[in-house]
Amino acid sequence: MGILMKKFFIASLILGCVGMPYAHASLVYRLNPTQMTQLAKEVRKGEVVSTWTSPDPVNKMIYTYVKIRVEETFKGVPRSEVLLRQPGGSYTYADTKTTYRQKVFGMETFQKGEKGIFFIEYAKDGAPSVMFEGKHQILKDPQTGSEIAHQPFSRDVHYVNKELKSMHVEHATFSKNQVRNLQELVQEIQSAVQNEKGGNTQQKQ
Repeated sequence: MGILMKKFFIASLILGCVGMPYAHASLVYRLNPTQMTQLAKEVRKGEVVSTWTSPDPVNKMIYTYVKIRVEETFKGVPRSEVLLRQPGGSYTYADTKTTYRQKVFGMETFQKGEKGIFFIEYAKDGAPSVMFEGKHQILKDPQTGSEIAHQPFSRDVHYVNKELKSMHVEHATFSKNQVRNLQELVQEIQSAVQNEKGGNTQQKQ
């Protein structure tokens, strides 16, 4: 799990077999797209082409692997695809037929065929993963047919502000902020990237 994740949320990891209830949640600091862009190592637009789970042979942690076909890179080195490693998931061992689940509250989930903009960071071992709050699904507005960006709101977590005061009850505020025009989101990301490049240039001078 990356440094940025540890810095901006407190995660509760629940390990267990099928049927074991989950009883805890995470505290997550709500970030806007500009902040997410500044923190992310990469920001990419693409489509999920496949997902699978596998346990780590050493620490037995279950990971979900997500292969994304990249359509556009806003930040980072351009590439045609990226393989993400997300902590958590369910896995059935073939020899015992036992299924284990590991869940990190607030962690993004992925489905084959979904499109989105993904804010990516890297773990200490170099594996890329989508940050918490780092997935904006690309959907079509049923009324206008235009593309919109939808940021899933997780009820597994408690959102907090900078003073760690709960924002979880402000459902109306979050529902308004969950959906926005896709091009507006792209412009905000591109502006954040340009500002970051400008700041780096000034530091070098």
